[in-house]
Amino acid sequence: MFTSNATAALNIVADGLCLPEGAEVLTLPGDHHSTLLPWRKRWRTRTVDCSPLQPLDPDALRRAISGQTKAIVLSHASNVTGLVQPVAELCRVARELGLISVIDAAQSAPHLPLNVQTIGCDFLTFSGHKMLGPTGVGVLYGRASQLEQLEAKTLGGGVVARVTARSHELRWGPARFEAGTPNIAGVLGLAEAARFLERVGWPKIQDHGRALSIALTRGLSEVRGLRTIVAEGELLPIVSVTAPNSAVRLEDIAMALSDRYGIMSRAGLQCAHPLFQALCLQSGALRVSAYIYNTAGEVDSLCESLSELMSTLG
Repeated sequence: MFTSNATAALNIVADGLCLPEGAEVLTLPGDHHSTLLPWRKRWRTRTVDCSPLQPLDPDALRRAISGQTKAIVLSHASNVTGLVQPVAELCRVARELGLISVIDAAQSAPHLPLNVQTIGCDFLTFSGHKMLGPTGVGVLYGRASQLEQLEAKTLGGGVVARVTARSHELRWGPARFEAGTPNIAGVLGLAEAARFLERVGWPKIQDHGRALSIALTRGLSEVRGLRTIVAEGELLPIVSVTAPNSAVRLEDIAMALSDRYGIMSRAGLQCAHPLFQALCLQSGALRVSAYIYNTAGEVDSLCESLSELMSTLG
């Protein structure tokens, strides 16, 4: 079904799940706020005790599950480190134990081919604007058996099969979650973006992403005065760095990169406060990310620019 973005889709699932009283939802410490917060307003949540710099081991997930655990929610990839989680293995554990699995694929959708049957999840969502599509449109996939039990909270035109003066009957499946006039232009734009990525080819996109990830990690680790946050495992071309010297303001670095060199980055806590709390990095990090339109030469320019800035700051 189509939504306004991945955040809205995750809220649809969190609000609509019919879990028993006292149910617990497991989350991960390194995930985006949109992956974490929708569940807190409705259900009791617990964070798996694991490092945000390593992929979650399926056995560790199995050990973390209690008798009250009814669902697991996790990001396919970190928006801070680019770390990719083994979602197929984790969803297999959830399936074996009768748990609902929800995957936030907003970060991975632009970089990796997604097959919900291979992943084996109950729900999966992503946003159009991260994969060369327009803003204001997202996708929510739901397994048919789970959609039947998901309660629709937003009612209006388009979601009903029959309405009387005293009652109404909802349409089946995805249609009951698409109230009102949809973002038609956004959906068409997202479809064209998906077709474009298919034409480029996922093997080519993945190979290019791996090369950029290696170049970013290696180049940034050589910039004096900055420390690279390096995760272990499969990585997307998303890398974050910190400044051990408290006199260096990452916000100023980001602004100088933009104004002086025309390089866009983001400084701060990256909508992932628990990750930085786990790493004891209260000021956050400077994040740079690359995609199919970036080159190895541009990575070199980024590192040279950062080296020049750090040298200027002494």
